Amino acid sequence: MRLPVPRQVKFMGDSVTDGGGFDLDDFRAQAKSASRPFLAILQGLLATSPPYTKHQYSTLLNEARAYETYLDDHGARENAAWEYHTEQVASVRNLGIASFHVRHILDRFERRYLEHLDEDDRRFLEELGATMAFLNESLQRLAKEACREATQLGLALPEAAALPQASTDARLPGTLPRTSEPVEVEDGDARMLALVRNVRKVYGLARDFGVQPGLPPHELLDVIPTRLDVKKVQKIKNLLQGVQSDYDTYVSRTALEAENAGLPRLRGTCATSLHLLEALRWLTHFYERHLGPIRRNLIKKRMCELVDKGELLDHAINHLYQAAVAYLEKANRCAEALLTSYAHMERVELPLPKPLGFHARPATYVSLIVNEFGTDVYVLVGQERYSAKSVMALLEVGWILSEKGSETVLFEGDERVLKDLQVLAAHNYCEDQEIPRELAYLRILRSR
Repeated sequence: MRLPVPRQVKFMGDSVTDGGGFDLDDFRAQAKSASRPFLAILQGLLATSPPYTKHQYSTLLNEARAYETYLDDHGARENAAWEYHTEQVASVRNLGIASFHVRHILDRFERRYLEHLDEDDRRFLEELGATMAFLNESLQRLAKEACREATQLGLALPEAAALPQASTDARLPGTLPRTSEPVEVEDGDARMLALVRNVRKVYGLARDFGVQPGLPPHELLDVIPTRLDVKKVQKIKNLLQGVQSDYDTYVSRTALEAENAGLPRLRGTCATSLHLLEALRWLTHFYERHLGPIRRNLIKKRMCELVDKGELLDHAINHLYQAAVAYLEKANRCAEALLTSYAHMERVELPLPKPLGFHARPATYVSLIVNEFGTDVYVLVGQERYSAKSVMALLEVGWILSEKGSETVLFEGDERVLKDLQVLAAHNYCEDQEIPRELAYLRILRSR
């Protein structure tokens, strides 16, 4: 590929103006001062072995952000001499943010997720530790190259700044006793139920991208941005942040939370997913902007030599994304249990679909309705109970009732779900009729 010829720019001695209105030597002299805090932190990073603390990552990304802003203000990305350096600074900031969120999860996981660690949790922590190691190694390679390039540009490397050790990095085991008085919230039950329904919507959206776990390297290259990109990750993250905000406003420190252990567990699993999605968003952004195939030039080729894009995609998709979905699934199970505990249970006898009973189509519509609400609904056949969430269970029920010669079926569950099932039955389970307006959501669910 033929690269565009850059404007001829002299540096390291000759006084030259690039047409933007200021002298390049003046800019270099000012950049020596502007770059000093950032380069000092990079020197400190190279002089210190991991692990790093959240405060150290925060200091690194804040200095990178400030220096990147300075470079952007002066058009450094559009200058052939300074473009590569600017790319390195932006990359350090991107990976620094992702590293901060991964470190945050590792620091808080056992306290946030209140159940005993199971095999999946231990595997998750092991994979997250590997992701943390990859990010640290990548940051060190970027730091070394950024310092080398700074020297090439005539920026003097300052002495290494010791990575800060904040008092907030030190942690005692456990937490302070909960002695604050419970908060009263108007319509708390209704707000809580709305919140847990939104958890289920976030989970449904996150799993709809069709990204299977354990993808091999050649398939990972087709995920971003075809099936997953920054905008999609941001959408899920925004919805989940809304759930967290509602929880902290309407549920946290209330009597409702104190009486139901499922609520803080829900909060903990959502918080884990939120930070995983935040780390994923920045790694996805980094790949799209700095490593991916959409924009190709010599700078991107040099960046790919510093950060292995195959390994980055493996950590981003097979680890962070899949872990986020897994913990959203746990949150969804908490949400469904909470919804069922607040359900008003009733029974209703409905006619069987005509003329074939519960074959694939009517069984699918019943399952979609039940799963949309999230509460447990059962079909009662004698002393047996079959979950109406399962298409296979409904098909089995259909065969049993057909053998018995039954013309009706008995459902037990939340009155709100049974109301929609009554509408479905009144339209013969849409066997020979269109989906009614009251069940319009079935069209969306069916198309997924």
